[in-house]
Amino acid sequence: GYGIMGGRCRPSGGINTIEDGSLKNIPKLDGEPNSRTDLYDDNGELIQSRWYGPDGWAIWDRDYKHNDPNGTHEFPHDHNWFWRWNKNGKYIFDRTDTLPVSPEFC
Repeated sequence: GYGIMGGRCRPSGGINTIEDGSLKNIPKLDGEPNSRTDLYDDNGELIQSRWYGPDGWAIWDRDYKHNDPNGTHEFPHDHNWFWRWNKNGKYIFDRTDTLPVSPEFC
């Protein structure tokens, strides 16, 4: 499991919101530990939800809408985050390809 106190649907760190028309203002790091952040566009439409683990690092994304020029994405869809050290000694992330919506995150 992801160890989010209070569960993934009601995370103990709360649910935060960001409204940002640039749609690039949702942090990968430094999130509230054990929380979720919801990103809304300027029209109030939910674009993305991001869950954070106990260290405040992203662990899961749900994309509700984004640029899809080839029409290949189904919405909503999920992505899992994997954090690892690279060969240069830097901690980096990998985000999985598109996954079906997980009932574990709501």
